[in-house]
Amino acid sequence: MLPIIPLLVMLAGVRSSPPVPLPGEAVVRSAYNKYAGKWFKNALFVQRTVFALEKRTETWYEALQPPGLLRIDVAPAVTGRAVIYRNDSTYEFGRRQLRSAGPGVLPLLVLLHDLHSAPPGKTIGMLKQFGFDLRRTHETMWDGAPVIVVGAVAGDTVSNQFWLEKKRMILVRLLEQNRSDPRRPLDARITGYERAGNGWLERSVRMYLGGQLSTVEDYTNVKVDVALEPGLFEPTPYHLPQWVGPAADLFGGLPNAPLPGGP
Repeated sequence: MLPIIPLLVMLAGVRSSPPVPLPGEAVVRSAYNKYAGKWFKNALFVQRTVFALEKRTETWYEALQPPGLLRIDVAPAVTGRAVIYRNDSTYEFGRRQLRSAGPGVLPLLVLLHDLHSAPPGKTIGMLKQFGFDLRRTHETMWDGAPVIVVGAVAGDTVSNQFWLEKKRMILVRLLEQNRSDPRRPLDARITGYERAGNGWLERSVRMYLGGQLSTVEDYTNVKVDVALEPGLFEPTPYHLPQWVGPAADLFGGLPNAPLPGGP
């Protein structure tokens, strides 16, 4: 029988050993630490949204406040169409009425901005819920720059995974399984980053479904770190944001609008 005191010391040593962090967790913490406390507080911009398969273009007025808050108002204002992403919930409006509300998180929003502004432990928890295997990482090249891939080993383009440009640790690609249509996985490609305070704001997102271009998003009229009106991200009651007002449908009504920058 071991003496009591040495045994307690041994048990204390075992219990105090911290778990070895997964490689993907280390990447998340590194991305956060690079900008901790420096990421921009909010942004307003007008987005040209092209639905390539439907040959339809819309104008979206967007307000972003990381972590976790995004509001999209679709022009023209008289439609009363809007969607609010509020932390772990999503609210959709039509004709100024709440049409649906429930749990829902936008993985792209988490990886673009929460990654750099939310506590890394929270981000890691959400990424696991999204189905990213944080045990798997590798490095490769993308658009001529080194990237870190989290969620897959080299050669795997099927598993859920996100690609971070290694130098700035910002998202450049997201691959996800499509639950509504497994035959058409999502491939989102993010480009055109510009400085936003001490952080970065993407200016162009192209989304492919099953290898076919589905949606193109390009940002214009960007304003960063501005005063936001109270209640902007409150889901009810519906109200048209002051900054949007009777904003024009700048890009809508163009059924055959050419895709910016080509396919």
